[in-house]
This record gives sequence, C-alpha cells and structure tokens, in this order.
Amino acid sequence: MVMSASDEWYIPANSGNGSVSSPDIDIYKVSNGVLLDCASRGWYPEPEVLWLDGEGNLLSAGPTETVRGPDHLYTVSSRVTVEKRHSNSFTCRVQQRTTNQTRETHIHLSGSVSSPDIDIYKVSNGVLLDCASRGWYPEPEVLWLDGEGNLLSAGPTETVRGPDHLYTVSSRVTVEKRHSNSFTCRVQQRTTNQTRETHIHLSGRKMIFE
Repeated sequence: MVMSASDEWYIPANSGNGSVSSPDIDIYKVSNGVLLDCASRGWYPEPEVLWLDGEGNLLSAGPTETVRGPDHLYTVSSRVTVEKRHSNSFTCRVQQRTTNQTRETHIHLSGSVSSPDIDIYKVSNGVLLDCASRGWYPEPEVLWLDGEGNLLSAGPTETVRGPDHLYTVSSRVTVEKRHSNSFTCRVQQRTTNQTRETHIHLSGRKMIFE
C-alpha cells in the first residue's frame, strides 16, 4: 500500500478498540454451487480475509476488496464459491495480525430441510392450520395458498434459530367456510432456490362446519 505524507502518521482514534464488526455473510445461488460474500467494517490497519471449510482447510477465494472510508477505517469483503464436494460448514475469518484482532462468522448450509408438517385445530370460526419446517439456512419465508393458488392472509411467521445455526419456522392460518378445502403450506428460500411444500385436503366432516 502506498501511503501519502498525510496518511503516514495518521492512526484513527478508535482503531484497535474492539469496534470492528463481525463478518456478515450473504448467500447467492450460482450455476456451479453457492456464492458466499463476506464483509466486515471498522478495521485499521487493513486486515486479511480467510475462508475455511468445516475441517478448517483454507479455501481458494477471490481477491479481497478493500474500501477506506472518510474515517480512515477499512471495510473488506471477499467472495468464495462452494460446490457440492465441499462440507456444508464454512467460516469467514477477518484478522489483523499487527493488532492481534480476529473476527469470524460460521455458517452451515443445509441440504436437509424438512417438508412442512401441518397440524389441524378446531376453533370457533373455522379450522386453524399450523405449519412448521426445520433445518433452514438462511431464514426462509412461509406462504399459505388455497386450492386455486391464491395467497392466504396468515399470522406472522415464528422463527427459532437452533444451536446448529439452522432455522425452524412456523406459521398459522385460520380457514373458514368460504375457503376451498385444499390448502398448501409452502416454505421457500429464494437465495438458495430451495422450496418445500405440503398439500392437505380437509373433508367437510373434518372441518366440522355444520
């Protein structure tokens, strides 16, 4: 790095004091696997970025991109494409050896998400359908559809992140007489292009609308 005279003796006031951010990892589906994009902010001096697989092996990543802000602190980012042959666990590590600072973020890409389970409950105004699915990363969205493919208005999705960093999501919807008897709970993650859905058909007797 070429330093100007004004840069040479400048050390940011908050350098080395723990203000650096833990890496953020974004995930993109690409033709040959999954692209992981890692970024971290607030560094001085400029750090290095490493990618590791689940066994701690160094991955071959693209060149680190560095931006120095008006506060003289560095934001760094790095991308790596992982394929089926890799493990599903990855770490982005950002480190500055001079100041002995390290930040890292671990992720686990799931290939074993569960199909949604639907539980059925009788309520005063119809039937309550409760849908749950496990093993997701990143966090997915949950949609309810009727028999004609129309989107139903459901309650807010509940999300729980487990110790394995994978998400379990659940959503509830109440269906009434005016709805069809066929319903679909669809769980999807657009970034990784994963979708799981379960269809059910409730007979008039089960719905107990009489």
